[in-house]
Amino acid sequence: MHDAVKLQPNEGSEVILALKERLDKAYEQACGLADDQAETKEAIKKLTVVVMNAVRTGAGNDAVALQELEQEELARSTHQALLESDLVADLLCPDSPITESELPATLLSTDEDELTALLELFDDEQLSLLSGESQKLLDGCDEVPKRAKLRLQQIIQASEAR
Repeated sequence: MHDAVKLQPNEGSEVILALKERLDKAYEQACGLADDQAETKEAIKKLTVVVMNAVRTGAGNDAVALQELEQEELARSTHQALLESDLVADLLCPDSPITESELPATLLSTDEDELTALLELFDDEQLSLLSGESQKLLDGCDEVPKRAKLRLQQIIQASEAR
């Protein structure tokens, strides 16, 4: 925020875009913290709007640039909504407490809505691998909880839908 206050009226776009990137990362970090970060996240969102308005002003009447800005805004909004899930925030954290080997078990033990959000993070190949690893994990169990079976079906359906 200190750097945003120091911006000059005619600041270069590279400086503004670098600040926007830092704000996006700060939002991700705030979502990964254990305590309530609602005020911090709201402040970051407001500052991001100010920065993006500056970028939009710099784009002038360039229809292509304005369209790209709208697409970026939609992507940021979607990303921030996903980050509201604690598990999504944990998985996106560079130092995630969830290892690759723990991912199938984590997904199988989460609730339906959270898994729906989590599945958005993976591409087709990753979903296919997760589906296979999750199936293998459950095949190795003597008794499979109903919840885990339902989550596996959800993963398989997401994989097949793509």
